[in-house]
Amino acid sequence: MGGNDAHTWAHIAAVKRADSKQKIITAINLIMLLLKSQKLYIIGADIMDGYYDPDSIHKRLKLARLFSNVGIDVTITGFSFNDHPADGICQDFRTLKNVSLFLRDDKSLKRFITTTGCDAELLADLAFLTQCSDSSENVNKIITWVDEKKSGNRVVIIVNIN
Repeated sequence: MGGNDAHTWAHIAAVKRADSKQKIITAINLIMLLLKSQKLYIIGADIMDGYYDPDSIHKRLKLARLFSNVGIDVTITGFSFNDHPADGICQDFRTLKNVSLFLRDDKSLKRFITTTGCDAELLADLAFLTQCSDSSENVNKIITWVDEKKSGNRVVIIVNIN
């Protein structure tokens, strides 16, 4: 290749070099943050078993381990845990020292302790404490609005952000 193609490839190589420098800058920023921190909270939600994205969980647990190893109080809170965690997740949890682990339901807590051998506690999760009501004024307004849209052959999608 020559001419404009060579210029294009040179540009891509420059982007790759800039990206590798960015990783160094990110690592320095993390170290600076680490030196200033007293506590780290990781919101566990429904992901800590690695079902959705094991790599992101390995990274979170590595971060928890790093912060904990330098004496920072680390808490992973409010997560569920299925009975088939992704490969390596249980081992990653076993490597954590002095990290507080709080699961959001009794079944997950029992599964987690059985599968990982780690100590953990049950946490009162707001999602399980709410009362469902299908007769409130707001619910009735929503039902009326949805019925109107559907009668006009409109598709209605409702997303509940918890």
